[in-house]
Amino acid sequence: RKSYNLVCALRDLKIEATRFAKDLRVPFTNNDAERPLRMAKLHKKVSGCFQADDHARHFAAIRSYLGTARKHGVGALEVLGLLFRGDAWMPPART
Repeated sequence: RKSYNLVCALRDLKIEATRFAKDLRVPFTNNDAERPLRMAKLHKKVSGCFQADDHARHFAAIRSYLGTARKHGVGALEVLGLLFRGDAWMPPART
């Protein structure tokens, strides 16, 4: 049944499923979307959980901030240094 469902989904979404082959800007996998979650899952696996919901939110915010900086070619130490000096790095505005 799972195989049949996959075949039906690929048939119905043929254009979307093969877009990466025609447009090289489209990534082959969605790993970029999943990658930020890995550290939180690892933390949960090692320690069992976050002590409070706030801790998980802070962890996610910091990881997101560092990930955005990395995508713009700015290193984590540089960004954190700016942040702790009160001069938070911000990504360039879209034009």
